[in-house]
Amino acid sequence: MNIRKSEPSLEIKETEFAELYDEMLKSMRDNGWLNLQLLKEKCAGHSKFLEIGSGPGYIGLEIIKQQDDAMLTGVDISEEMITIAKRNAKKYALQNRVKYIKEDAQLLPFHDNEFDFVFSYRSLHEWRNPIVVFKEIKRVLKGNGSFYILDLKRDIHPKIKQTVLEKTFPAELRKSFLDSVNASYTISEIKELLSNSGIEEYSVVEEPIYVHINGTINPLN
Repeated sequence: MNIRKSEPSLEIKETEFAELYDEMLKSMRDNGWLNLQLLKEKCAGHSKFLEIGSGPGYIGLEIIKQQDDAMLTGVDISEEMITIAKRNAKKYALQNRVKYIKEDAQLLPFHDNEFDFVFSYRSLHEWRNPIVVFKEIKRVLKGNGSFYILDLKRDIHPKIKQTVLEKTFPAELRKSFLDSVNASYTISEIKELLSNSGIEEYSVVEEPIYVHINGTINPLN
């Protein structure tokens, strides 16, 4: 098993990376490759959402467009991503139901028990201190609130990793994909992070490329 390596600094400008990443997720959306079925199932019945690492916005926008009463707050550490997410919200005609904030997830600017559901898509491996972020998720969720996190896993089979690499578009993001895989966690590492965060009710399910993390906050804990 390879040792986890934090993602290195970008070799291209942040603005250029943000636009390329937007292009990649848009292509994945249009081709039906976002793998959102489980997220859609888990968030059903909730209405006040927080997205951590909202990026260009497609994931959260795809979620709330199916629920007329849903409101979404997205946080991202990148000002460039926030700008693109706001642009995309207008394309979805959902700008009145979303709010994007430049913020570090280690110190979320929200009250305790504020959200019904918290989710994150392919950003766990970027969190500088995931235990702190998980504790913040626990803090801002209402009692019996739920969270869902999807991320890459580090122990992807080499042949599958090579196939995904070759299909990664735009091609300029292929190195970034490998860096993200190398920075990702295994199931055992994720379980240890959750345990150290004081989260007791959770499940971790793996697929060939991704790991799905689902959890509920017990108000008695």
